[in-house]
Amino acid sequence: EPAPKPEAARQSVLFWLIDTCRADHLSLYGHERATTPFLERLGKEGVVFERCYSQAPWTKPAMSSILTSQYPSRHGSTQLLQPLLDSFVTLPEVLGAAGWTTAGFSSNPVMGSFTNLDQGFASFRDSWTMIQGESPMDYASGSAAKIGPHAFEWLAKNDRRPFFLYMLSLDPHEWHAPAE
Repeated sequence: EPAPKPEAARQSVLFWLIDTCRADHLSLYGHERATTPFLERLGKEGVVFERCYSQAPWTKPAMSSILTSQYPSRHGSTQLLQPLLDSFVTLPEVLGAAGWTTAGFSSNPVMGSFTNLDQGFASFRDSWTMIQGESPMDYASGSAAKIGPHAFEWLAKNDRRPFFLYMLSLDPHEWHAPAE
C-alpha cells in the first residue's frame, strides 16, 4: 500500500484589492508600458487571476460577494447604509476557524465596520483610523502608501503563519496627485 501523502503546507494569503484599477493598463496583464513592476514581481511569487469579474459595479456589493461567495441578489448588501448580515459566513471567518490569522486594512470606508464587512477578521483597520487629517470619504490618491505601513506593522508583530491579509487601496479611484 502506498505511503500516505504528507499534508500540504498551508500557504499565507495576501488579498490586495486595488479599487477601480483597470487591468488593461497594468503591465502585469500585458500593458506595453512597465506600469506595475512591483505587481509583476509579486505575481511571479503568487497566483495571478487572468480572468476575474466583479459581481457588482461598485465596491460594497462586490466585496460582499467576494467575502461571502454569494451574488448580490443573495447577500442583499447593495445599498450604502445596508450592512452585511451577520448570518452570512465570510472568507476570514472560514480561514480563521481553519487556523489562519486574519487581518484587514481598508482605505475605502464602505469596506469595514461601517458596513459589517470587517466581519470575521481578528484584526481590522478602517480608513477612519489610518488616513489622519484628511477625509477618508474623499481620499484616494496615495491610499496604498497610507495603509501599507499599518499592514507592515501588523506583519512584524504577527509572524504566526499561515495568515490571511486583506488590503484595499483606492489610488486609481478618484483624482490622481502623483509625487513630483
